Amino acid sequence: MLKQSCSLDRKSDVSQTCLYHFSVSNIVERKGTLCGVEIKSSWLELQLASRPLPQYYLAHINEYKRMLATLSVRLEQDSNISKHNKQLFLAVERIFLLDSEVIKALLALATALRRLEMTLVIILNNDGEELSQYTSHIKYLLRDAGVKFCLVCKFDDNLKTVYPFDFLMFDSKNLEVAIEKQQDNEIVDSLFTMRERGFTLILSGIADAADYSLGLALPFSCFQSVKA
Repeated sequence: MLKQSCSLDRKSDVSQTCLYHFSVSNIVERKGTLCGVEIKSSWLELQLASRPLPQYYLAHINEYKRMLATLSVRLEQDSNISKHNKQLFLAVERIFLLDSEVIKALLALATALRRLEMTLVIILNNDGEELSQYTSHIKYLLRDAGVKFCLVCKFDDNLKTVYPFDFLMFDSKNLEVAIEKQQDNEIVDSLFTMRERGFTLILSGIADAADYSLGLALPFSCFQSVKA
């Protein structure tokens, strides 16, 4: 969608250049209408990987904050993304929610999206679940600002305490494996139970018509292709 250059400040005064890139991945409903778009961001880390901890993570989180600021500006400049879309999905590392500046940036992004009559949906991976006890109040703070949450799940996760998530996202390949291993229709029953509890189920990683057909046979409301 766009590229933006940024510089990393280093104590050695050696200037390194980092390019981060945004791409859009559509999330569609069962009838093919647009549910939302996920903004996928990545950057060329250059020598970040060689930096010792915790400097590596500090550089990562600083880059993420720069990316959020740039994204807010560019979304307001580009009306095409909001023309047929009401929700913007954005992945955030759980540990990033412990940074107050990231929270401010997410709130600013949510405000910018509201002006476009759009809703920010934060995608969290279930990895690092132990951090949830430290970020629950932050989730409610963001929810009060109109932000929704999506949890990326595996079928062996404990999903009894997924509130306050609005969306649950499952990978197509993991679904196939889980169904093959299931006993007494447990996976299928679990999906229908989650749907009845009010969660919107998203099936990601759709590679072909067979994946899509499998999702349609189950209570998935939305689908995301592997192609960005």
